[in-house]
Amino acid sequence: MDLLPFLLALLHVHKALCAEISWDSTVKLTKQLSLECAHLPTQILTQIEWLKRNGQKEERIAIFNPILGLEITAPYTNRVSIKNSSEASNIITLNFNNASDMDAGLYTCRLNMFPDGSAEKIIQVAKTDKFESIALLNETIPELVTESGQNITLNYQFQMKGPVKTVIWEKIQPHQIDILTSCDLLEGSPYTSKYQNKVWATCRQGSRVSILFIPNVTVSESAIYCCLVEATTGEKESYMVRLIVYGPKQGGNIQMACLKSPLECRIREPTTPEVRSPTDKPRTTHRMIFM
Repeated sequence: MDLLPFLLALLHVHKALCAEISWDSTVKLTKQLSLECAHLPTQILTQIEWLKRNGQKEERIAIFNPILGLEITAPYTNRVSIKNSSEASNIITLNFNNASDMDAGLYTCRLNMFPDGSAEKIIQVAKTDKFESIALLNETIPELVTESGQNITLNYQFQMKGPVKTVIWEKIQPHQIDILTSCDLLEGSPYTSKYQNKVWATCRQGSRVSILFIPNVTVSESAIYCCLVEATTGEKESYMVRLIVYGPKQGGNIQMACLKSPLECRIREPTTPEVRSPTDKPRTTHRMIFM
């Protein structure tokens, strides 16, 4: 199934080309709704605040301070909770109990961290059946299998002949789509979100290739990664790769977190390590070049 029209619809969240993105993530509305917000593992969280946008105003849902504790605002009392993710301690989730249609809309996660100051993430919660299209992604998507702790480099060489205007990298999961990076290649200027992702991508004026770098991957990075490209003529193309990250070995078995149902997850044993000379430098970067 061709998902390009659905994925490229996210290009319209720009108020001006690569100047401002209305949200960083789109999450499917479900009864057990969970919104994620993360800080870098090297940062110390001093406060986190969750808000919902209501027109031009924002209403506070909850605020947490490690010293002062947690305060949940009515009418969200007994409806939401804040927890650390089981996947990583630097991921904080806002969990809804029995969410309904009235919980659709825009949410802001505002972080205060030491020593880097503040950052925020804007999340759109949408009631849409378009997420069901993600379940129909077939096995033709190339897979990159790696272990946690490695550095991953994804490269995509543009197929279109004319000048490229916009390049966006997305992380796609069955319940959520995250905009990772956005670049205006005509100006050579990247869009920088107020939300601090640990990934980065190249953005050079006139470039014919886009490179996404993900350092020190964890099992939570397992997902489909999509590069969306739009030319000055309006021509569009995309490329996808499925990243599968294995966790540490325990008792000879492999622990792996990857895309769950409805997307198929195929367990793979790692291949035999390459035999290399003791004088060779260790390789920590996996590189895929899509021609």
